[in-house]
Amino acid sequence: MSDPLEVHLYGGVVGYLHRASADTVDFESDDTAISRFGLASPILSASLPLSVRRSGQQTATAFFGGLFPEGRGLTNLAKQAGCHRHDVFSLIEYAGRDVAGAVQVGASDEIANAEYDELGEEDVTQRLGRVNDYALGSGGGGVSLAGYQPKTTLAWRNGRGDTPGSIVHHRRTFSNR
Repeated sequence: MSDPLEVHLYGGVVGYLHRASADTVDFESDDTAISRFGLASPILSASLPLSVRRSGQQTATAFFGGLFPEGRGLTNLAKQAGCHRHDVFSLIEYAGRDVAGAVQVGASDEIANAEYDELGEEDVTQRLGRVNDYALGSGGGGVSLAGYQPKTTLAWRNGRGDTPGSIVHHRRTFSNR
């Protein structure tokens, strides 16, 4: 089995995501998060409250799987991640730093060490030309979950356009529409 993945919210670890089977996961709350937010706190989700027991597979798989796009966006994400589209653990392992909402999934050092790759004008043009192929922020861009809007993530820093190599602190979204 794979090592569990840290689930981060508001700058701290709230729990751990475990692979339960080829296409299911379960969630284990962190003791420090329970102390900070309270037992049965819905801080992560009303359907996934903090608990001293692991969550059910169905609930955790629905919550974490729901952080991804559907349809072509999910197919593209699975292709980029090199896994099946129903493999929630592998999808989260690949793109968990940039999913919907405030939650981030991954090792603490990956979450904390944001880096940016500098882009030239030609790089930005190429990226905008490929925007329909991206899934989430990993690999260059993604889709909005509500309304499925293809996009790419760029940051304007020091008068230049950059792309985050890790997590995004400030975003400007450019669309090819």
